[in-house]
Amino acid sequence: MNEWSDNQLTQIAVLYYDKDISQKGIGEMMGLSKMTISRMLQKAKELKLVSTKIILPFSLNRNLSQSIESIYNLEKVYVIKVKENQNIPRELGKALAFYMGINDLNNKVIGIGVGNTLGSLIEYLTPIKTKNTHVIQLMGGMEDVTNFNPFTIVQEMSKKLNAKGTFLTAYALAENKDIRDSIISASQIGNELKKADIAIFGIGAMERGTVVGLNLLNNTTIDKVKSKGAVGDILGHFFDANGNFIQSELENRIVSIKTEHLKKFKQRIAIAGGKYKTESIKGALFSGIISTLVIDEGTGSLLI
Repeated sequence: MNEWSDNQLTQIAVLYYDKDISQKGIGEMMGLSKMTISRMLQKAKELKLVSTKIILPFSLNRNLSQSIESIYNLEKVYVIKVKENQNIPRELGKALAFYMGINDLNNKVIGIGVGNTLGSLIEYLTPIKTKNTHVIQLMGGMEDVTNFNPFTIVQEMSKKLNAKGTFLTAYALAENKDIRDSIISASQIGNELKKADIAIFGIGAMERGTVVGLNLLNNTTIDKVKSKGAVGDILGHFFDANGNFIQSELENRIVSIKTEHLKKFKQRIAIAGGKYKTESIKGALFSGIISTLVIDEGTGSLLI
């Protein structure tokens, strides 16, 4: 038997939520302690007499999210509704920043990639005082100093999460395989991957530039991977429409975490949007790398 009637509980809830009277004020009105009022409000929630509605700073297409999850066997998909006049990378970055801010990031190793969308993620990420959190750079840097360069991304994310940062202090493309291997070995990235929790990365498309960046690749290099069926890349690793990663000279030179190491992360979040990326996103999903996808509604609708 309830200690209080539904009538009493609802009355307290109306005074608190609708009339904006403090718990102390309600207690004085009812001749009850503030602690009792707090317990009554909690009981009202448990009995579903009170329903709290939170307005997110973005809109989700939940039905489309569930469809993509089912078709591509993903753990979680967030389909973000983006208006025609809105910037897709910015809106996707804002949404992922929100979800990171409401999850427990303590004692986590977070690997982060490169790209404009990840730059927006960092911009909107709320500062949090995490404990024993570690941010690691998954790919070498770009020539341009921008907010989507991985050096900047790791530095700013480490600041906002009160975390330790580990950097790959080299450009994304090395002269040869030996130099690439020595760079990665010296970075100590391999040691940090023993506890790989969350990886966040973009998906590059051949049509408008890869994740590596066209300024680091010449036309001959691009043509070679295209001739092997490349439709996009993840952290500089090119794949075809079926999700098969392509072996090439470029693969031996890319300063980036290996795909087999990327798969060891418990949660692998890909964030990408824009209809021109549809083919590359499909190929990436077939690769088995991705466990969570953040995508805009227009592009998501093309995936099904």
